[in-house]
Amino acid sequence: MSLSTYKTQLADGRMLQIEDTELERFAKDVGLDNIAPGRYSLLFVFKFVLYTTIEGIEANFILQELKRLEGLSHDAIETKAPTQFSKEPLKGLWHQHFFSARFIPKNIASHMPPKKVEATVKRIFDAAESPVVTKEMIHELASALTHGAMEERASQKKLTGEWIVFAKHDKKNYYLTLTVHPTDRTTGDQAIFDEINDMAFAQFPFLMRN
Repeated sequence: MSLSTYKTQLADGRMLQIEDTELERFAKDVGLDNIAPGRYSLLFVFKFVLYTTIEGIEANFILQELKRLEGLSHDAIETKAPTQFSKEPLKGLWHQHFFSARFIPKNIASHMPPKKVEATVKRIFDAAESPVVTKEMIHELASALTHGAMEERASQKKLTGEWIVFAKHDKKNYYLTLTVHPTDRTTGDQAIFDEINDMAFAQFPFLMRN
């Protein structure tokens, strides 16, 4: 018997509703029980469903980060290392980025601020020592601002995307939610905390603050 229903309004106005029994079945099918048995919230699973079935993010991008956090994978991953929140209201919780192709523009923009773009243009065009702009110069510039930027960012392990938010307790990770990196950290962080406090901590009351 289902005890609760998780719901959200989609961009097209439709309401998506998933019962907890369906979420439990999804979690088992996708392999969460093999990675972190009993240590993920149904809120986390609900967000997992949204990202993979609605947003089109491959489940493996999230699963690989979870395996790395659990010490089950040592494959090279170019995302940032997990970081603990230092400011309220999320202070004490942790977040780990997971990456997908949809985050490429954001990463390029972060890696190539205007001054770096200007320096790259100057380097390429000055090296040519020619007043004429050639196809080769344009191709080199395009590559430097796209493929080159992504490769450099990946080599520095700075790829960013959305967040896996989790807590640590007795040397174990408890996965609470998946969420976007908020633009406005003040209101965004509060919204993330409120959602976790209302929906995830109920499963893990020992994680709640006094």
